[in-house]
Amino acid sequence: MSFKKYLNNIHDKSYKDLFSTNDAFLSFVNTFVQGEWVDKLEKDKLILVDKSYILSDYEELESDIVYNATIGEHNIIFYVLLELQSSVDHSMPIRLLMYMVELWRGILKNSEKKEIKRKSSRLPAIVPIVLYNGTKKWTCARNFKDIINESQLFGNNILDFKYILVDINSYSKESLYEFKNIAAAIFLLDQDINAMEFLERLENIVINFNDISEGKSPNYIRKLHTITNRKLKYNSKSPSEVVNPSSSKLF
Repeated sequence: MSFKKYLNNIHDKSYKDLFSTNDAFLSFVNTFVQGEWVDKLEKDKLILVDKSYILSDYEELESDIVYNATIGEHNIIFYVLLELQSSVDHSMPIRLLMYMVELWRGILKNSEKKEIKRKSSRLPAIVPIVLYNGTKKWTCARNFKDIINESQLFGNNILDFKYILVDINSYSKESLYEFKNIAAAIFLLDQDINAMEFLERLENIVINFNDISEGKSPNYIRKLHTITNRKLKYNSKSPSEVVNPSSSKLF
């Protein structure tokens, strides 16, 4: 494994660890995703699905984070699929479709046949979200039908969905400072910036992001630290030079 890939794996894991906590995930969705359903999410009704959907055609790829959420009194369950991406991948609509189908297949497999055949039977909604932190412009198709040849000929007779794209580098520094939450802090540090700007932002976060600096979210300090190490050590020559978060005194 190349050192660059090694660091990217550390980076992806830090994001996965971060958004595997209900409050951090809810903070992310409330801040960076728009939709009527977002306002109806409740922390205690979010359940992290502890399962990866590794597909045979993509042996090294897996859906990163899947949440099961219940909305309202009617127990409407839907899934939020968050895929972490650091490079432009034009197969993304296909990958997302495969993940969604695997989720539905698993649900149907665990359901009674007589229940599935009922007129009232419904599949849960799945909301695909791509979190992109690459430096190149995201040019992939957002609508699934846009990767279907001559899709305009078939109108509504072919499958279609549109995933939500959250592009970290598309947000201004000023707008991220206004949010003052852990998701915004991670985005501020993970944008395409030089070392001096990075350290200035880090200092600002420690001083002004109250939920982090006052110790209200102690687990997030370590996660911020992982992002910090990756950024500061990106040009190191060997994996052993990466700072151990448990021993470093940056925070």
